[in-house]
Amino acid sequence: MAPGQSWHVGLTRLVPSVRGGRWLLGILIFGLLWGFFVLAGVLGPSSQAGTSTRSAAWFFSVVIAYIIPVFHYISERTVQAIDRLAPDLAPAEGPVAAIRSRVYWKPRRWFVTVLAGGAGAALAHNTALAFRGGFDRNLANGLAIMTGSTLTWVVLTLVIFALIDNARLFNRLARRVRLNPLNPERLHPFALVAVLSTLALVGAQAAFPILIFDATDAISFLPGLVATMVPMFVLAVLPVWPLHVRLRAAKRELLADVNARISLSPQGGIGDVVALAPLLTWRREVAALPDWPFDTGIVGRLVLYLIIPPLTWVGAALIQHVVETLI
Repeated sequence: MAPGQSWHVGLTRLVPSVRGGRWLLGILIFGLLWGFFVLAGVLGPSSQAGTSTRSAAWFFSVVIAYIIPVFHYISERTVQAIDRLAPDLAPAEGPVAAIRSRVYWKPRRWFVTVLAGGAGAALAHNTALAFRGGFDRNLANGLAIMTGSTLTWVVLTLVIFALIDNARLFNRLARRVRLNPLNPERLHPFALVAVLSTLALVGAQAAFPILIFDATDAISFLPGLVATMVPMFVLAVLPVWPLHVRLRAAKRELLADVNARISLSPQGGIGDVVALAPLLTWRREVAALPDWPFDTGIVGRLVLYLIIPPLTWVGAALIQHVVETLI
């Protein structure tokens, strides 16, 4: 897509091109947001803000400082996955350079829709909090939290929909990529993108205990929790589902072929058994072929990522219970 018809996802350009640039950006973002909330009187030794207000400020600072560097990392690995798939991509998909550019460049209409959606979600959430008394009575504190909430909604919405758009790109490629069920390793880039795309939202979910256990109302955290949880599972499946369908169909075709050969083979004497042995071995190998483009390591990481948030929530709840008991 030509740059004149699209806009760059500028979040990835914030990372400096130096060693450890993502870490540096994360620390810088956290420091800037922390300083903003200190100046607003939400954090710091002189803060008079309530516990839930301070927790919200910490949550916004952590999530934004985390999500932007991780999004840069995932985008970079997504481009590398496209390069690995290049030899097996159909010519109808167009030049590989154009496919790679879609990771960073999105249509202008897409940008307007996504940013409007993020701002609308922020407005709806802030309005609901205001009506339910979810903001600090101090005007400066309330405005600071409203600003942090809006920034978080907009950034997360941009990241989530950019990842979904990339997952849709891989979903389309998965329908036409050259498929050899006997060599599933060449399809692992699809699985890698699916797993890494969940990472951004898993990390955001792991930060929710900062907000949950000091919240005065579920409206403070539930919309954000749902907005990250549902796309997390979509991102895990969308890039690989067409491959699962194609691999399963190819496997059935191979099994049908070998079973037909076995049924046509004579099965009388010892010589016939010897002749059948390669076919039986081949059938066993075909039956063991995977239906998904995952290897054991990728599956292990996916499972680990998916259990991190609930383990974090349970751990935070236990720690809070122990502290309250001791006090």
